[in-house]
Amino acid sequence: MLAGDLGDDIVLWRWREDRRVRTDGEGGSDNLPTVIAEAMLAGVPVISTPLAGVPEMIDDGEDGVLVPVRDSIRLSEAIARLLADPVRLLTAGARGRASAEAKFSIPQTTRELKHLLVRRARVTAPEAARALDPHLPRRWWTW
Repeated sequence: MLAGDLGDDIVLWRWREDRRVRTDGEGGSDNLPTVIAEAMLAGVPVISTPLAGVPEMIDDGEDGVLVPVRDSIRLSEAIARLLADPVRLLTAGARGRASAEAKFSIPQTTRELKHLLVRRARVTAPEAARALDPHLPRRWWTW
């Protein structure tokens, strides 16, 4: 249950009395918020708005919840649904973790970056990189 809107702070009661959720009145500007990736990797269920690249991070209803921007009613309903159902809470956290590991792990992101550099930036892949990733094109014009 939300205790009420206190400016930029929202206080959650019945969950942990010492927790505050900080909101950004301007909607934020981080395209892929690190805090969302970190929460997902920690197995913490994530509720966010579909701003910037957040929909690329969260599959609504599967590994997190997306609510409309500035909709405190939908936000409070999403929080209440998760808190009322411990199984849903744990499942959302576990799915978020699995999703974040697949999307944001160092091996995955470096693999994607290497392939982008070869394909789009026309970088020639060193043999050492090709030895680690046999699917990496040797030269940009060979893809």
